[in-house]
Amino acid sequence: MTAASRPVCPACGSEQNVVKASKVYVAGITRADQRSPEDRQLLTAVYGKEPLSAEEVHQVSQQFGPPSGRSQIARPVHPDLAAGVFSLAALGFLINTFWTARAVFWIILALWLASLAAYAAARRAIVGRYRAQERLAVEDRQAVEVSVSRWMQVYYCGDDGCVFIPEHGDSVPLRQLQQYLLRPPDQG
Repeated sequence: MTAASRPVCPACGSEQNVVKASKVYVAGITRADQRSPEDRQLLTAVYGKEPLSAEEVHQVSQQFGPPSGRSQIARPVHPDLAAGVFSLAALGFLINTFWTARAVFWIILALWLASLAAYAAARRAIVGRYRAQERLAVEDRQAVEVSVSRWMQVYYCGDDGCVFIPEHGDSVPLRQLQQYLLRPPDQG
């Protein structure tokens, strides 16, 4: 990138040490033996040295990395599906008990019917929580998509240690990058 095509930092008014934050991130997480001379020069300018230690690579990832959503361990299962699978398993157990221990069959049948009645009574609240989780996951995914598109527009000023989106006319310290990206678009 030529100096003429770099945006001007809103904090210092200079374009001298301005570089895309995503470029610093990619240069930092690239394996040391595969870095281009330009990437090596960039990392030296930002961190004062190159190659970076594993801890410094992690720091690059934390400082300049794109936003990520909440980590989700497993996708939630619809409660009706879980109740259906439970009922099928219970039905198989009931049939086996009917043929082998009829005295216990009636107790197990009563427990199964009681569990179905309890689920039916609580179903609205259970399904409501499930749908709220699904909505939250969709909103989180959408927020991350917006944040990543904003991240692609962010520049870093090495003189001030700040990040900014040129069109917004404001800047924040590098440590506040993630909060800056998560701001609603109308807040710049």
